[in-house]
Amino acid sequence: MRTVVNDHDPIQLSSGPVIDFSALLSQDSQIKNEVIKEIGKACEDFGFFSIINYGISESLIEDVMDANSRFFDLPIEDKKELLSDDVYKPVRFGIVTQDDKENAKFTREFLKLYAHPLGDWVGLWAANPPDYRGKMRTYAIETMTLSSQVFEAIIQSLSLSSTFWQNKLEQGMQMIGINCYESASKLNGIKIGQAQHSDHTIITLLAQSRPGLQVMSPMDGAWKAVPTGHKGSLHVLVEDHLQVLSNGKYKSVVHRVVAGSGERRLSIASFHSFAMDEVVEPAMELVKQKQENPNYKGSSLRDYLNHLSSTFLI
Repeated sequence: MRTVVNDHDPIQLSSGPVIDFSALLSQDSQIKNEVIKEIGKACEDFGFFSIINYGISESLIEDVMDANSRFFDLPIEDKKELLSDDVYKPVRFGIVTQDDKENAKFTREFLKLYAHPLGDWVGLWAANPPDYRGKMRTYAIETMTLSSQVFEAIIQSLSLSSTFWQNKLEQGMQMIGINCYESASKLNGIKIGQAQHSDHTIITLLAQSRPGLQVMSPMDGAWKAVPTGHKGSLHVLVEDHLQVLSNGKYKSVVHRVVAGSGERRLSIASFHSFAMDEVVEPAMELVKQKQENPNYKGSSLRDYLNHLSSTFLI
């Protein structure tokens, strides 16, 4: 949704806004309201923020990183039964080389899992390593709960009815995407990473094992590297459908991954959206409050997946 700047623009290091999420549980309404304002400002000015003290243990994140690392260590013969180009397949492994808009090529391995409603999908997930489903099941449950809390704060920052919109998210889709970036920085002119993009969901909760995530600043279009930051922190990304819902007040963050030449990097992204066929439009309550016209046409997650299928994108 954004104009792209040159790939050679300088990279600045920026941890971005860091939100102490435990403050949202404060009994002091003034403290809670200040945190909600901070979240709203981060969504408007940066398109992302990091959270600490959000209730998911560091040991669980380490466990799921380890389980996924062991999955990617498996021989290709053990993973090929999950190999697919079908964007609708609920469990999908792939190795993709992707062209960037600056004519660079990026490569990565990925695994995508439908995760909500959990009972519909967990039995389809990878059965090897043996502890994989158990570790990821716990992570899916905890990130689903956290996403609802994060989204409630975002909706409140927009002065919208949180219960109505929360119900849509809780009845919607959760998909977990795990990306594996191997240690070589380049291979035959191909970079280890992921080309610039934004995601057609509401929000994403992202954990990364080491730095590599870069976000485009909405203010000046410069690329900024996002370090892993505070130990155990998660990154919250504003996505396309939240931009639509907010009628453009909150901007979907354009991001990419440029992995270093050191050790393997893993990222685990928990994507949260409304139901597959739920059409997301600017919130009329917000449009009326601001006396604005809707800036976007409605679209659904299925519309986006159909677009991916028609253009052979991953």
